[in-house]
Amino acid sequence: ERIMLAMDEIEETSKRPLDCYILYVNEEEKLKALTLAQDLRISGVSVDYDTTGRSLKSQFKEADRNLAQLLIILNSEDLKKGLIQVKDNITKEEIKIDENEIIDYLLELHKQSEDLLNKEVTLEGWIRNHRRQKEFGFIDFSDGTCFKHIQVVYDNTLENFPEISHTLVGSALKITGTLIP
Repeated sequence: ERIMLAMDEIEETSKRPLDCYILYVNEEEKLKALTLAQDLRISGVSVDYDTTGRSLKSQFKEADRNLAQLLIILNSEDLKKGLIQVKDNITKEEIKIDENEIIDYLLELHKQSEDLLNKEVTLEGWIRNHRRQKEFGFIDFSDGTCFKHIQVVYDNTLENFPEISHTLVGSALKITGTLIP
């Protein structure tokens, strides 16, 4: 199934939000962060975590700089009980999830994005491929939330059509348009 975005507006940007940022304190938690990040990425969730051994306070700041929507906070006590703490970085609500259900929980949050079909959305990401025609063009767009690309279709009715048609692969964009199946 392909998803296309009919563009209403486009502008360049360098920031795109992460779905999750994983925070940890010790080496045991760091190992869990590594395996959890890999599992989440395979499932199509954009995720990052600290690899340099920063303090927890610095990790929180990094999560904010990366516009992380959810924080996954690992601590040894919860992990011994099989629980993972998830904090909504916008509402600040927190919940503890069984570690065997964490991926399903996050994928369910992604599934809720289906509610956005036929509604105006704004996405931030980069161009993976760009096929230009004289009167229209196709951009394979990736926002990092999954392995599949979103196909953006644009035409010469856009005010900035000449600029868009010369945008290069790898350019970061902010795109506003209607999400259609």
